Amino acid sequence: MDKIIEVPITTTTIKTFNGTDLPLYFKWDVDHTIWLYRVRIKNGRTVADLLQKTNDGIELRYVTLSSAFATDNIPAAADDWKNMMHNFIQEMQ
Repeated sequence: MDKIIEVPITTTTIKTFNGTDLPLYFKWDVDHTIWLYRVRIKNGRTVADLLQKTNDGIELRYVTLSSAFATDNIPAAADDWKNMMHNFIQEMQ
């Protein structure tokens, strides 16, 4: 009896950005959570920050570059980041 084996195939897409393109902003909006990513240069390294807004508030943290560049994320505007950062600072006061 022959066995059928199913194997998922994963492909990698490489995106190229110039350092002059940074910072870049991406957004993922799902259910009651908004994820805003910022990819930037800090101390000579490329890093990704995340502002995550839920019903409980806003959280700021570093994440991996692959999280920011995930295919589900859509481009966002710098103003989106600035507005949510303003709201985050207001929450902290």
